[in-house]
Amino acid sequence: MRIAFWLVMLAVAILLCCASTCRRGTARQDDSPDLNLRRSAAPAWTDEGIEGMSFVFLHHSCGSGFLKQGGMWRKLERMGLAVYSVTYGDGWIGENTNPRDFPITFGEHMDEVLTWDLTGADRHEIVAFKSCYPASNVSSDRMLADYKGYYEKLKPMFAKHPEVLFIAWTAPPLVPGATTAENAARMRAFCEWLQNDWAPDERNIAVFDCHGVLADSEGFLRADFRKSESDSHPNESGNQAVASAFTDRLPDMIARWGE
Repeated sequence: MRIAFWLVMLAVAILLCCASTCRRGTARQDDSPDLNLRRSAAPAWTDEGIEGMSFVFLHHSCGSGFLKQGGMWRKLERMGLAVYSVTYGDGWIGENTNPRDFPITFGEHMDEVLTWDLTGADRHEIVAFKSCYPASNVSSDRMLADYKGYYEKLKPMFAKHPEVLFIAWTAPPLVPGATTAENAARMRAFCEWLQNDWAPDERNIAVFDCHGVLADSEGFLRADFRKSESDSHPNESGNQAVASAFTDRLPDMIARWGE
């Protein structure tokens, strides 16, 4: 009986040892350099969303409404993006977002844009930028031509950074009391030019027509998106509409950039 007892105990000890060895072998396999290499080499874009990309948004007050009240910040994070904001008080790149300012922003401050709030060698992979609604008051054909000229200057700057996706947002529209039908029509023409003629072949340049989401058929801020007849900031419904439209379109922009 005593011999049988010790034989059973020996068998149990051998089984426990084997189980422990198997667990350690599995842990070593999970931590193997080859597996880590495969993880780091995985594409950033997956069916589940954007994994590990960094997104920075240059904007003014309407942009804050889209990000916060509209829920765009939350939607982008759910897609897997790290989200950063540059706005009022954030140096040149935050204070100056008119069309005429962007050639300076991306010509003289590109490194600042690409490294905003990051550390070490990290860079933002996606840069979105927009002017605020006063830019939609395009008061002359000369001003319209100037707008096109400012954006043409950006293309060679962006071409130097094919690793970055630059997304130009059209500016939000104005309430009727803040512009004229003629000026609003010129802005609509500029938005259409940006979408169709500005950079049709550049893979790392995309356009999001924020203006088109918010504007009525005459180019004014839609009545159901107005806070009042004297305030061109979109209301909560307008902010939500823009946030949803942008996050819906972003995957296609990224897919085109990665082709």
